[in-house]
Amino acid sequence: MIGPLIDPVGATVLTVFGVSEAAVALDLLTTGRRSASWPRVRGFVRRAWTPLLGQVLTGWAPPRLDYEYVVDGVLHHGSRVRYGGYLWLNPARRARYRYEAGAQVDVYYDPRKPDRAVLEPGPPGYALLMLLTGALFVAAGLYFGFLSAAA
Repeated sequence: MIGPLIDPVGATVLTVFGVSEAAVALDLLTTGRRSASWPRVRGFVRRAWTPLLGQVLTGWAPPRLDYEYVVDGVLHHGSRVRYGGYLWLNPARRARYRYEAGAQVDVYYDPRKPDRAVLEPGPPGYALLMLLTGALFVAAGLYFGFLSAAA
């Protein structure tokens, strides 16, 4: 007997959650890996701030930036620091102070879409863990789904 907590609905929820998390992780991995080979130009940070709402609700918030850079004579604006953001507080704080307004920065841009750019290329370190966790949720959902169907 499986028990009242594991039913087809619970198995479906586990599976859907796992597929969603794995899809996000795959997107972070592929886009992050692609960004590691993008060309680099110099740019500068126009504005840097920490959102007040995030600080009030959670005690911390990742940095928000507005930076500009020029590709083939065209001025572009960007705001992405890295794909996936920051999972932990200390790296987010370090990034906030590394990218002060007026700072010169290396901007890595997508040569196919120069308006897509990032300051810290590469996938986040936790993306593989997300992918593994998603796969485990999918496996658990399928396992319990088959058990509930057999009962």
